[in-house]
Amino acid sequence: GFWLPECGYDPGLETLLREEGFTWTVVSEGSSVQAGGPFRGQGGLNLFLRDAAASAKIWDRNAGYPADPLFREYHRDFGFDCPDRAAAFRSSPAEPPRAVGLKAHSVTGPGVPLGEKSPYDPPRAQARAAGLARDFVGSLEGKYVLAAFDAELFGHWWREGPVFLERLLRILGEESCPWSLCDPEGWLERFPEIPRTDPVPGTWGRDGGFSTWVHEATAENLSRVRAAERRMAILAAKFSLASGHKERDLNHATRNLLLAEASDWGFMISGGTFPAYAQRRQEAFLAEALGSLDRAEAGREGEERR
Repeated sequence: GFWLPECGYDPGLETLLREEGFTWTVVSEGSSVQAGGPFRGQGGLNLFLRDAAASAKIWDRNAGYPADPLFREYHRDFGFDCPDRAAAFRSSPAEPPRAVGLKAHSVTGPGVPLGEKSPYDPPRAQARAAGLARDFVGSLEGKYVLAAFDAELFGHWWREGPVFLERLLRILGEESCPWSLCDPEGWLERFPEIPRTDPVPGTWGRDGGFSTWVHEATAENLSRVRAAERRMAILAAKFSLASGHKERDLNHATRNLLLAEASDWGFMISGGTFPAYAQRRQEAFLAEALGSLDRAEAGREGEERR
């Protein structure tokens, strides 16, 4: 199986996935014209629909479990509280204090300013995470629920996430629990005959569409990335048997183009979450890719790169 970036889907992708040997993918609820799931789409590709209600309990930034007042506050960091200590982590005196990874405060409550957060109590927070695992199981409805999340949520943004997952797995393993765990392959083995559907374009982004990434704020960057993609495809075909410096330059261009294509940049720019940082990083990766393409096309020896 293959989980497409941002849970995105567009007709035609099923052909590419099937050609590479994939039999299933995960799509957002916005990509299906029917409720429930899973379904079988065009070309025999099996589509597992993310359950919106179950996902919201964990992923919703305002009402989801990670917003619980007892949980650790990710955004308040010791580096901001103690600028003198943070100075050792700066590259220059003019650089502002930055995070050092030590976070000692709790979420406390909605709308509470960072400077007014309460101290973090790990035992209480972990006990709360364990309790929410049972709440999650009790909220499940229907015969099929697929909850799909970015792995970075657990333990990174949501410090108590691993405790929640461990408790959840233990509860699902109890004899009295009406639910059982199953991966997509296991589901298809148990229920090989599933309904057909024709999925529609969609993502788990804003309004279930593509506006999170195809946005007026991202238009210029998208245009430059698309132009680089076309040039990359032409040179990759032209120099398909390249070796030495030319091969290394093409590989380096590919790596940086993929980094420039990362969906996080568009998400941050259109959503106003550190847009200047995202713009700077995306432009830097794109410039690096174009520079490598220039060297490969000109036949000049590229720099030694790790």
